[in-house]
Amino acid sequence: VPMLAEARTIRSFWGVRPLYEPPEVGSEDPTDITRDYFLLDHEERDGLAGMTSIVGGKFTTYRMMGEEISDHVCEQFGIDADCRTADVSLPGSEEFSVLRDYMDEFGLRSPIGRRSVERLGSRADEVLDTDGPNPTVCGCEGVTRAEVRDAIEQSGSDLNAVRIRTRASMGNCQGGFCCHRLASELLPEHDEPTARRAWDELLEERWKGQRHALWGQQLSQAMLNYALHATTQNRDSDPADGEGVDFGAFDDGSAGSGTGGAAGVATDGGNRGN
Repeated sequence: VPMLAEARTIRSFWGVRPLYEPPEVGSEDPTDITRDYFLLDHEERDGLAGMTSIVGGKFTTYRMMGEEISDHVCEQFGIDADCRTADVSLPGSEEFSVLRDYMDEFGLRSPIGRRSVERLGSRADEVLDTDGPNPTVCGCEGVTRAEVRDAIEQSGSDLNAVRIRTRASMGNCQGGFCCHRLASELLPEHDEPTARRAWDELLEERWKGQRHALWGQQLSQAMLNYALHATTQNRDSDPADGEGVDFGAFDDGSAGSGTGGAAGVATDGGNRGN
């Protein structure tokens, strides 16, 4: 794909795929192994009564896998019931077929409103209808404060779980501009050490995928993120571990011409520097 040569690479990721191949197949090339799933009745296979495994599959088939294993367990226990997985809507998708424009109703810019509704579905009214301001916390992905707080209510102080629910910190800046905002939403329900720890864990998770794609624009972004967090926010050290600030040690202005060289107040606000 020619355009990939100019595209911005944000991060890389990988994982273990739980593939299964029946012993009688014997593929030589791993890429030939099917992505299908298999239900293994260990009583038939290994003589172990009451043991069943379901293996293989992928995210797009997980509900079908759940239905098959549920039906199998019911059959083993003599329960006459049908799995309702295929008939029960996922949370947020109930009776929601047309995306609405929330720009006027919730004070959101049209793209932000559209993306919020796409994520929340039929829960949009419930989540976005807040009493106070609802600013955008993650500008890259258009995630609002209301969505973040809703995710925190469901996930606790785990900001990576909040990320998965909302996509906050998954844009071009990879959390450089919004991780601190996400952490601040943990207060006051959670104490400061908890918020700092969650902040660190989210940044560390974001770094795992960035460090393998540091060139071009994303390298510049990583350097900007470092400058913001290590200098402006003093994140290369924990202020709580340092000694208190001795404000009496600060110069009160430029040196005066009085007896003994006593310091005087700088009449120019210190602009001249001496």
